[in-house]
Amino acid sequence: MFTVATRNFRAAADPHAAARTSLSKQETYGLLRFHAGELNAWFFSQWERAQIVLGLGLMGAVAAGMRSSRWALIAAAALLLVTLIEHFFLSPEIARLGRELDFSAGLSPERARFGRLHGAYSSLELAKLAVLVLLSGRLILRSKE
Repeated sequence: MFTVATRNFRAAADPHAAARTSLSKQETYGLLRFHAGELNAWFFSQWERAQIVLGLGLMGAVAAGMRSSRWALIAAAALLLVTLIEHFFLSPEIARLGRELDFSAGLSPERARFGRLHGAYSSLELAKLAVLVLLSGRLILRSKE
């Protein structure tokens, strides 16, 4: 996902894009940046929806194999809860702030808030990855017993 986001914003910085339109360089950059932001918001929303489905599947699989510990069920539920928080609270606010910032220049409190929310989102994704690695390892080791 982060690779897609980076590529979208790099395309907005294409120095030749303004030559292909009647817009000024700055207007073209703003328009392309806005479009890249909208695409990224859509990609992240779809990825979160996929994670919610996968999280429900993981919880079902762990619950069905309750031979595993309560820790595994709690970890799966926590992963799903974090994804729901990202999808319904964090991502919409990031997208809203991103839209406000697409055509503005300079530093602002909104830009700082956007950065903090984006950092929080990335940190939550890394934390989910760490929990998934631990949960997978634990389930694999238990299955060999």
